Amino acid sequence: MARSPAHVVFRCAVFSLAGLVLVFYGVGALLRDRWSVTSERPVPGAPATVAALVGDLHTWERWAAVQVELGPNTTRAVTGDAGKPGQRLVWNGPRGVAALEVTALDAAGMSYAIGFEVADGGHKATGRVEWAADGDRCRVRWRDEGVHANLFLRWFGWFGALQERVQQFQAASFAGLEQELGRAGAGTAR
Repeated sequence: MARSPAHVVFRCAVFSLAGLVLVFYGVGALLRDRWSVTSERPVPGAPATVAALVGDLHTWERWAAVQVELGPNTTRAVTGDAGKPGQRLVWNGPRGVAALEVTALDAAGMSYAIGFEVADGGHKATGRVEWAADGDRCRVRWRDEGVHANLFLRWFGWFGALQERVQQFQAASFAGLEQELGRAGAGTAR
């Protein structure tokens, strides 16, 4: 009994779709579930000046590229004491909540956790900003890392889009930090 051309096309389509699903899940399970981005740059100023800016989340609005948009009327609030663990920067909007919390702060750097509770799920990451004297400048090292929560995010991470975005955030934050340190050095810091 001869098969009709429509039947052959249908079987080919089903097998192709099944193959794509198997590749998505099979290869996706092998992709890295973690991501990490590190940038380093010398900036003007002393480590104590850098520590004062980075350790005070109130100043981040002036220099850090952390702009979380959760829909119209997103609000931003800082709670806690500057220069101390437990300080939080919280965004609230129609699409959810995001919070950055200082988890550790010492003479050499600051660690933080950032989490998003949004309509498409939750995401968490951690980061550390370290500073050290480097001649008459200060060498700053910024590291962000996290875990891809599902296969879709693993594929997204494999293409490098998230890492590229984090690298852009770090570069823009470094530029803003340099400007803010320049203003502080000129005696115009707020």
